[in-house]
Amino acid sequence: MRGTLTTPQLTLTSGTSRLVVDPARGGRLAAWHVDGHDLLVGPDPTRDPEGWGCYPMVPWAGRVRDATLQWQGQTVRLPHPSGPHALHGVGHRLPWDVQEAEADRLTLTLALALALPRTEAGAGWPFGGTAEQTVVLHPDAVELTLRTTAGAVAMPLTVGWHPWFPRWVGGAQAAVSIGAGRMLQRGTDGLPTGRWVPPTDGPWDDCFTDLSGAPTVTWPGVGTATVDSDLDHVVVFDQHPSGVCVEPQSGPPDEVNGPDPRVLSPGATHACRMTLRWVAG
Repeated sequence: MRGTLTTPQLTLTSGTSRLVVDPARGGRLAAWHVDGHDLLVGPDPTRDPEGWGCYPMVPWAGRVRDATLQWQGQTVRLPHPSGPHALHGVGHRLPWDVQEAEADRLTLTLALALALPRTEAGAGWPFGGTAEQTVVLHPDAVELTLRTTAGAVAMPLTVGWHPWFPRWVGGAQAAVSIGAGRMLQRGTDGLPTGRWVPPTDGPWDDCFTDLSGAPTVTWPGVGTATVDSDLDHVVVFDQHPSGVCVEPQSGPPDEVNGPDPRVLSPGATHACRMTLRWVAG
């Protein structure tokens, strides 16, 4: 199937693995069924769009302080429907278009120039650009690729994915393992202070870097999900009773306001990948 359309959920299959993708609700993975287990937190009308499935974070990842971006001498107000800070970009709140779909893969696109949920005067994403997400299902893994391309003007960029893994699978409780050399100190407002410190024990709502390997989520005696990515920062959130999150990102939260933000030149493309891999036992 080829074309440009907004569609309800699509189901991909590979072997005994089944993946449900919801283009209309943020281009997210809505369900991943492997070995008889549901490996993603499902939709719940009481939860915000940030709180379920696995979705791309674009054009920023994590929190942006006070929903305000200081950029080239201008103040840009960002959408923030879930609180005082702008969360996880705009892509997860908008419908994506399906460009290609096969039994085990699909490609979704989003025009960021149109991604302007104006929740208040002046709030939006004024830089334009586009995002493309490719989803490929394997019998034991989901492979995701995200390509973000700037439009006619340069723009700041921090991207990533936000998977929600269930707290309990097969009667076992999730345990996150992350080998990291540094953790970004978190202030009382939940945002980074800018200081890197040695990692501490959980519970976490923290950003890590200097990774020695791919983070994992293990349900003892049931299986392990590995979060493998070419992104060099990972936010771990394990303080919710329903699930735990291991979020690969291209930079830390509020990077767009940091001293050295990533800048995407006009017409340039940033590409990244994440693979969620399941090993039973």
